[in-house]
Amino acid sequence: MEKGRLIEFRLNGERRLAVADRPEGKKNWVVIDEGAHSHTIKRQQITYEVAGEAYTPSDIPRFLK
Repeated sequence: MEKGRLIEFRLNGERRLAVADRPEGKKNWVVIDEGAHSHTIKRQQITYEVAGEAYTPSDIPRFLK
């Protein structure tokens, strides 16, 4: 995974969209959701990745429509 990638992950059973910000150790990533909240997730929690351009958290609302 790389910085700026848009991902979907599960948090407490709920699907959320976030943007990858930085690696945290060897296996975890810090992601930022549309509310500018950061979450540390494992690679196994990611259910979908949107490749292409580098996204920012402000781009997330257009994907939620």
